[in-house]
Amino acid sequence: MYSRRVLASVLLMLAASGSLAADQVTLAYQTFAAEHGSDWRAVFRQWAKRVEADAQGRLRIAPARDLVTGVEPPEPKAGTESAPAPPVDPLVERVRSQKLDVAWIRIDGASGRFARVALFEWPFLVSESGAASRALWEYVQTYAPDEFKDLHLLALHVRGADVIQSKLPLAGRAMPFEGAHVATVTASVSALAKAAGAVSATLLADTEPVTGAQGVPAVPADIVIAPVVAGSAAWPHHVVQAEGQAAIGTETYALVMNQTSYDALPDDLKKVIDRHSGGEVSAWFGQQMRQLSYRQKLPSAPISVEAMSPVVYENLRKAAMDAEKAWLAEKGSQGQDLQKLLDGARTLIRQHTR
Repeated sequence: MYSRRVLASVLLMLAASGSLAADQVTLAYQTFAAEHGSDWRAVFRQWAKRVEADAQGRLRIAPARDLVTGVEPPEPKAGTESAPAPPVDPLVERVRSQKLDVAWIRIDGASGRFARVALFEWPFLVSESGAASRALWEYVQTYAPDEFKDLHLLALHVRGADVIQSKLPLAGRAMPFEGAHVATVTASVSALAKAAGAVSATLLADTEPVTGAQGVPAVPADIVIAPVVAGSAAWPHHVVQAEGQAAIGTETYALVMNQTSYDALPDDLKKVIDRHSGGEVSAWFGQQMRQLSYRQKLPSAPISVEAMSPVVYENLRKAAMDAEKAWLAEKGSQGQDLQKLLDGARTLIRQHTR
């Protein structure tokens, strides 16, 4: 197990030199993002390089190449199903079981495992990624520390703004989702789409492409609500984005470490990890992800990019409020607690947004 390797590495340093100055500890990581992809290069790898530089060569953050990044176990064949197991994020479980030291994960709110964290994905909640990420860090410490039980939490952040990507022009449509088949990347935005008149709202898996190789949508969708980076150069489409306003949606992420791996580090290396963890580091992750989304080139196929009109913005905000009321009512006795959490999230975001 990787955390045992950390312990062994520390013991070897003590035995070989009588000090902690000479040898190197290796932490094995895995992320939701493809290695050498844009997210990995611009965000995770930059964080890891900062940690390694601060540790002056005594700490290495290396990929766990024997595991397949971000792939869920295959579904059982028909007739072989057993009682359904509770949903899990495989990267989280690999960290908890000490198969990994560090993981950068996409929060799967639909699974229910991080239900309170996923409230930050609610439509029109987030306007500035850095401030919202700083608020998310404080929110989890206050309202949801148990959702990361047995883990050493390093950072929490949101991405940036989801945008509306459509096969058909949306100009002049006061309710762009009305009568459309919509695909989203979060359950909360799916609820908004349904409240705004969508015929259907499909929730995309993290690994599911938005478009096929020949420009044919991989899902039967007229509209996709997702980050720009989820688009494809092969699919001509129209992009509508909220500019200078709260985002129609976003996604949440966490950087976590195995607690035993952290505890096994020498005190000075723990301080290195601590310097690269917390609210300000969370804000940096959020800012990097937002800048990355805006730096991505939009598809090369013919497209139009327009700002969301005030009428559409207000209509969708109202639909989001209707979806929120319906969701809270559906939750029954839990609704009051969830309302307090949403109110707490909104308060913290306001406090951290300058």
